[in-house]
Amino acid sequence: MTSKMRCMTCGRFFPEGQGVSLKIGDDSLLFHSNSCAFKFVREVLLEVDRECITGPLEDTKKRFNEKIKLLDEKKQKKI
Repeated sequence: MTSKMRCMTCGRFFPEGQGVSLKIGDDSLLFHSNSCAFKFVREVLLEVDRECITGPLEDTKKRFNEKIKLLDEKKQKKI
């Protein structure tokens, strides 16, 4: 029998193994959908002092830009 989990954003119950789970440190964050996970993360980011996330934000943007650049290069080679 599967247990029911509860979405941290809207309170909806959903079966264990479904939904979105984020683990940050010792915290397990459970959401029934991507949209609820996004709402929660957006609220957290709006609460964080910009000074605290500037470094990680720039690093993450750089990593994703590099991935996109590699994808673009692969597309160019195929043509």
